[in-house]
Amino acid sequence: MSSMEMKLDSKYWDYIAEKMSKKYVNNPFFEYKSNEVTNLIKKWGSKKLNGKILKTDLYEEAVSHDDVLKNLINKNIYGIDISARVVRNANKRNPKLKKLAVCDVKKISFKKNSFDLIISTSTIDHFPEINEALDELFRVTKKGGIMILTLENKHNIPLNLMCKIKKSFKKFNMETIYYDRCYSIKEAKRLVEKAGFKVTDESCIVNTPLFFPIIINSLYKRKTPKIVKEFLEKSIIVFDKIIKKNKFLTHKTGYFIALKCEK
Repeated sequence: MSSMEMKLDSKYWDYIAEKMSKKYVNNPFFEYKSNEVTNLIKKWGSKKLNGKILKTDLYEEAVSHDDVLKNLINKNIYGIDISARVVRNANKRNPKLKKLAVCDVKKISFKKNSFDLIISTSTIDHFPEINEALDELFRVTKKGGIMILTLENKHNIPLNLMCKIKKSFKKFNMETIYYDRCYSIKEAKRLVEKAGFKVTDESCIVNTPLFFPIIINSLYKRKTPKIVKEFLEKSIIVFDKIIKKNKFLTHKTGYFIALKCEK
């Protein structure tokens, strides 16, 4: 890693967690996103939900309001994050989650064949060493286990363009712009299969216009009339239903590609 590249270490993500925790308020988009991921977990991982589960970062649980672990009834859930601040905040907001630890997903501190189900929601698309992370995730997945992986969606042209713009800004503002990359389904499949997984299903989830979540969050931070809030809430549902009738549109508007990966 050159001096011009950002060090994605614990202190840096501590800083990001502190910065972002002041930006978000609870709003319908977070509920929608949480439900999208939860439904995917229940669909693809239903037979593993009573087993040993690992979530590869705790950003949602600590900073935003789209926590998915709160929707899973299991005392055997583990969570890791490279940021000590994120782990502390996740513990405060989710006191029922007892098995959270500071850990780098590129060097996981668990024995091989430890987990029945791994949930990785847009974690490994935020650093360049994605192959190292996938090798580790394969190592700690049990034989016959499942990893549900989401990455930012390259098929979503405006989102992919935004990622490229953010990458170019890194040269000028390294303190505040973190590494971000979008992946196509084909690219993601190639990476997980190289690590040893078999991809058995795929999808694109969280289908909303690019800046809609930012607009909703901004309006909910202000004294917005109730009628406007109700309109925004219904708009999310209507847009989602319309888009998901067409696979092409689903791929082009989803924030995330999703893969069901089996060992």
